[in-house]
Amino acid sequence: MSAWNAETRWVWCACVLVVAGCNQIFGNNQVTPIGGDANQPGIDAPYGLMSVTYAVEASPHDALHQAQPEFTPFDTVVHVGPLDPANHSLDDLTVSVVTAGSFTVPTDTLTSISAPRYRLIYTRPDGLDVELQSSVKNASLVVPRIGRLDRVNVAAASDLSVAFSGGPDNTAGSWTHGRIIGTGLWSIFELGRCCMFGQPVVDYSTFLSMSGPLGAPQAAATDTLVFTDSNSDSGGTYDGYHDKVYGYATVTLDGFDGSGAPINPTVSNWKTPPTLTSLGVVPPFSLYSQRVLSALNDTTMTDTVDYPDPVVAGGVIATDNVMPFTDNLVNQAIVKATNGDLDRVVFAPLGRSLGNPIRFINPYNGIDAPAFPTAVYLSGSVTRMFEGTSTSVRSGIQVVALQTDKTATTPDVNFGDGVGLATGIAIGATNTTMMPATKSLVSVDNVTVNSPLNAETQSFDLTFASDSTDPNAAITDCTITLYQIESTMLTPVRRYLINTLPNAATGAPVIIDARLFDFVHSYTFGISCYHGHPNAITGDWRSVTFPFAVSTIYSHSFTVAAPVP
Repeated sequence: MSAWNAETRWVWCACVLVVAGCNQIFGNNQVTPIGGDANQPGIDAPYGLMSVTYAVEASPHDALHQAQPEFTPFDTVVHVGPLDPANHSLDDLTVSVVTAGSFTVPTDTLTSISAPRYRLIYTRPDGLDVELQSSVKNASLVVPRIGRLDRVNVAAASDLSVAFSGGPDNTAGSWTHGRIIGTGLWSIFELGRCCMFGQPVVDYSTFLSMSGPLGAPQAAATDTLVFTDSNSDSGGTYDGYHDKVYGYATVTLDGFDGSGAPINPTVSNWKTPPTLTSLGVVPPFSLYSQRVLSALNDTTMTDTVDYPDPVVAGGVIATDNVMPFTDNLVNQAIVKATNGDLDRVVFAPLGRSLGNPIRFINPYNGIDAPAFPTAVYLSGSVTRMFEGTSTSVRSGIQVVALQTDKTATTPDVNFGDGVGLATGIAIGATNTTMMPATKSLVSVDNVTVNSPLNAETQSFDLTFASDSTDPNAAITDCTITLYQIESTMLTPVRRYLINTLPNAATGAPVIIDARLFDFVHSYTFGISCYHGHPNAITGDWRSVTFPFAVSTIYSHSFTVAAPVP
């Protein structure tokens, strides 16, 4: 299995409808009907129709409409079978070759399993196996890669001029804090404060992608680069960087010529409109990072809060009907990133302030640039390094809420708890009569867990709960990624997808195949839990509601001891 390249978090679709009905939703007319009865309830239908798709933002955007997301299928191999203590290997499972993104699972394959849950494993194009553990017989699982899929590689030294008529001159050091935000492909580049950037060009190939490969801008696909400059709104050391956008300019181009030169660049004049967008927010300040420290019960982490904390920003998001977060950029060498980072939010930050409201000029108005929904983003995080390594990870909570201009009668957004954070993380052998008690994965690194590889069981049970009782922060679904810890980075081994909490007292645990571990390396679980998939409990991941939130926490490290002869 290959290392995580964070190209996307993937999406499943298993429709309650018969094939023809799903074709209407997903535009997949290559699926051959299999004789399902449209009048039969989905759980009693002879087949469940499954699809694996990208979900991308609707395009193009304008001020008149917000189209529905686009679901683009990909081909893969799927294994389906029982979820039991023996935890059969992939060779023991039913294999389906997925073409045009769709496949079927006979209901009797699932109902013949004695346990109420089953495992369904597919391989992502990057080589990572993703395992759905659920009791739903029909599901629609959707995770996006935001932006165009037809991305082309970007040559090094793809240089763009940033000298705008009537705007800041970086050669003279007149930028207060410059930033470039690209839509369509959703990328960002920090020019920094004045005098920190001395050349009149920027290299697009060094931009940070918010979702998937960087790709080269194409004007025909409404890829717009917006150059902004910011100053301090309320003073102080925190928001002296860029808490209020006061001016901007836009650039479009038809890509690069292969040698790094832009094709047909169109550069606007610098604009400083007088009207500010004003977004109201009640931030909980350091609440989110403190919850991480509490969940890990680790007093050694008290000095690792990731300042400035929290990040409170106003801006725009790609769309209000696709999940605003994409996979973290594990192992990507970028400034201020950690090996295990938070999910990337496809959010264009235009103003940041601990004051209320957040104020900024919005170029994404459908005139100067494509129109996008305004939103408030909040995050709080801590970083830590696994004992005995130089591998660092970031755990925290991120929330995005849609927001219109704040007025005297428009209330502030109160994020509350945002979303529950995985707490009480523990692992133990499935057959507890044969093995020692469950081990906690909080408090300390390098926990030793005995291997359950024997005739009675070949799997571990992973359990955790939520740290929040806030009904507005209820967890709707989680992804759990098993990582192997190297000396300087994380390597993903397998990802699990669940739509019920694996609470030790009331929920079904996540079953982890013990054969995924060796007896040499250390491991950690990266657990991301979401609020904003209201129908996930029924197996439908297509619906998105706001506020949308994700919590990410990395368990303490552990090793698996060889079985005793």
